[in-house]
Amino acid sequence: MKNGTTEGKQKLEQALQELPQAEQQALYWMVQHWDLVRKGCKGSRLSDEKIEQYKKAAKEKGDAIVFALLCAVQAVRTEK
Repeated sequence: MKNGTTEGKQKLEQALQELPQAEQQALYWMVQHWDLVRKGCKGSRLSDEKIEQYKKAAKEKGDAIVFALLCAVQAVRTEK
């Protein structure tokens, strides 16, 4: 199990290094502040369609933080 975890971490690190700097920074901030992000996203009333529209707009504008936060809203919704 430990070997699988190490391998997973290495794959994650590699994937993160391939992202543009702004996206790396946005994800790093979110990981460091995940409890705050989760609390902020938990009560979101945005529909799935609106989230996808906003994600598309954020991606087009290169707004990595907004894109990442919208992804967090989706992730928090799927938490059990």
